[in-house]
This record gives sequence, structure tokens and C-alpha cells, in this order.
Amino acid sequence: MRRGHLPTRPGRLLNGAQAGIVGLGRIGTRVAEILDFLGCSISFFDPYIGEAPRGAWRRASSLVELVRDADILSLHAPAQPGDRALVTGEVFSACKRGIIIINTARGSLINEEAMLSSLRDGTVAGAGLDVLPRDPYDGPLLSFPQVIVTPHVASNTPETRARMEAEAVRQAVVAAAGWQR
Repeated sequence: MRRGHLPTRPGRLLNGAQAGIVGLGRIGTRVAEILDFLGCSISFFDPYIGEAPRGAWRRASSLVELVRDADILSLHAPAQPGDRALVTGEVFSACKRGIIIINTARGSLINEEAMLSSLRDGTVAGAGLDVLPRDPYDGPLLSFPQVIVTPHVASNTPETRARMEAEAVRQAVVAAAGWQR
């Protein structure tokens, strides 16, 4: 808009889309609830969750199974040992063409070369990345117009910082109480 032209790429409705959530902790669950409310079907992969917390949500047995039908893949998992990528070439190969990838968790969860290849061949139609493989990032993902990149600043508000500090103090008190027993 600032350059004087309108985007020409069509959008998509969330209603009816299949959302795949990786990591169903506090944040992943909240994202799934919001997408569910907006009319998405929810599938998830989390090796630490046995059953679906909501009746209509479907548990996938693997990440490859999760991405086969997903229109959207949203990552909410911790970093893996040795910064091993979860979303690899094998996972991208199984993706439904035109998938949207959202990563607000850890940059190391996605193999950058596999992501670049999947962006080039159209497997990945777009990505929203708040975390990247390295910081500061100046790599090739920035050259794709269908990739939206933010500098991992979602928690950079006074309210969020106060909550994070209060939670850190609460956890320190709980830990100290445990040590005194």
C-alpha cells in the first residue's frame, strides 16, 4: 500500500481449514482454541499428550501424519536436543501443497534449507516467522514476499514483561519451598 499498489494474491478463509498444531502446551492449546472458534478443524502432534483435550480435536501419531492434510501448521514446541529440526525435508515432502507455516516457538524447529526449497516449489504458500535459525537474521528467507518475518517481539510489552517477572518470582518461591522440606 505504501508503494502505491494493492496485493494481488488471493487470501484464504480460516473457516473450514485444517490446522495442525505442534506442541499442545499452554500456548499451543490457546492457539488451537482460537482456530477452533474460527471454524478450523484441529489436529495436533505432541508426544507428551495422550488423548485430545477436546473431543473434536484429532491426535496425529507423527508430524508427517499431521502435515498430510494440514492447510496451516503452527509450531509451539520447545527446542529439540542439539537444536535438531522437527520440520525437515521429509516433513515438507509430506505436506499438502499450499500449506502455511507459522513458527513463534524456536527457529531451530524448521530446517532452513528444506523450508527454502519448499517455498521455491510452492509446497509452502506462505510463512509467518517470529523466530529464525539465527539472530540477527539476514538470510534468504527475507527475500520471499510470501514470508512475513517479525523480530521475536511478541512479549515486548510492559504487561507481558511484568507477568513474566511475576511468574519467575513465583517459580523461585515454589522451588525454594521445595528445598526447605
